[in-house]
Amino acid sequence: MLSDHRTTHSASRLRIALQGHIDSILSGIMSITVKFFASLRESIGSSGAVLAPDGITTAAEAWTAATDGQQRPPNTLIAVNMEYAGADQPVKDGDEVAFFPPVTGG
Repeated sequence: MLSDHRTTHSASRLRIALQGHIDSILSGIMSITVKFFASLRESIGSSGAVLAPDGITTAAEAWTAATDGQQRPPNTLIAVNMEYAGADQPVKDGDEVAFFPPVTGG
């Protein structure tokens, strides 16, 4: 019985150590989240992507990376962190970039 207790205790300590290591790795992952809405989501065939920020410095570059270089439709609206932005808006690790078609009222 003592042997079983030691094995269980060792396994618990290993799980705790591994979880701490996994949490450390995940907290160090850098990313830019890209989201597509409405007809853009349908035409691209995706609701978005999570990108490594390497080499992505603007909202336009996030579009290019997330769409494998597809042309951005004219008048596409852009928001960075829920604020309207232009294509040249700088982006960085942790940002959310959203693209959606022009909204019309009526």
